[in-house]
Amino acid sequence: MIDPLSPFAIDLHDLDNAVELDGIRYRKLNPHTDFPAVCQLFETVFHLPMTPAYWQWKYQQGPDTGSFSIVVEHMETGRVIGHMGVLMLAGMHGGKALRMGQVCDVMLHPEYRSGIGPQSTYWRMNHALRQLAHAPRAQEQPPLYMYGFAGLRPAKLGERIGVYRRLQICTEYT
Repeated sequence: MIDPLSPFAIDLHDLDNAVELDGIRYRKLNPHTDFPAVCQLFETVFHLPMTPAYWQWKYQQGPDTGSFSIVVEHMETGRVIGHMGVLMLAGMHGGKALRMGQVCDVMLHPEYRSGIGPQSTYWRMNHALRQLAHAPRAQEQPPLYMYGFAGLRPAKLGERIGVYRRLQICTEYT
């Protein structure tokens, strides 16, 4: 449950609605304007190419799924410095409908990675995503189970700041 006194206790479903703290804006991704900046951030963070066409395929053309993303924007420059995406899937648990959200493409520009407490951009980005996922409109839907496949370092950070909890360790075999 989101604290109603939290600076993130607003409805981020509206693209014009955002949270602004310490010169940083946390808002829902705008698919009409944000793809080039998010693709550039992907390349900066992961050192891999990303195109707007691939991004649209991944987040907007899935088989009967939905998606949403949070972007973090430096207000003075307008530069996108962070992103968290969620791919929505239909699920079942105990014979009841369940929404499943795979958190992916969690990125924060290296220049903005400092601190881990409630004043840090990373912590605020995670909480903005949670607010969007559990917004009042979401309460009218089946429960939401969010999961992801974070790398070891991000997983430890997420556990430390209280936004991730380890359920299973996945190992790649070749």
